[in-house]
Amino acid sequence: MNCYENMAALMRPLGLYDLRGGTLVDAELRAYACALQALADAQDAMLADALPQTATADGLAGFEALYGLGSQQSVEEGARRDMALYAGAVQWRDFNVAGVTKSLGALGASAKITEFYAPEEIQVEIDGCRGAYPGRDAMLDSLSRVLPAHLAVKYLVRFTSFDMLDQAGLNFDQADASGRSFDGWETYGYSEREDV
Repeated sequence: MNCYENMAALMRPLGLYDLRGGTLVDAELRAYACALQALADAQDAMLADALPQTATADGLAGFEALYGLGSQQSVEEGARRDMALYAGAVQWRDFNVAGVTKSLGALGASAKITEFYAPEEIQVEIDGCRGAYPGRDAMLDSLSRVLPAHLAVKYLVRFTSFDMLDQAGLNFDQADASGRSFDGWETYGYSEREDV
């Protein structure tokens, strides 16, 4: 229903107004409806963008900017919505294994975290990543921003994408000729990286 139909539907039961068309009251309602319809359309657009589940492409980009996820335009829309929902669910008291896993999920990483209490270190095993990162280092830098600063972090990246090989300046043939198995690339990447 548009604004005119809504107003007419509310006025008809009163029986006081002639709304068959061509009357002054009908003309007034149509004039009001012209102005109110623009407001109703703007309100509908605002309500659609109020939640990541229903947001338009621009609204989703707004959530990504709000949560510091960066531009994720190349990621499938459902995954982008999931990342925005995860990011919105992270709270200050989430600095435990479940909370940090949720934070990493907000950035698109599928990860398993192992705590080592004696050296105060955590090991982050990354099995996959849905985020649009230009390479392995950009992904790890982004993930490092949500981890507790007082812990040493050791990353184990268990997947390698062609984007990651491109970042290292390698094509598949060069990576294959290096003598390192693909499992070695997945386990150690291009160099072992430890963030403190």
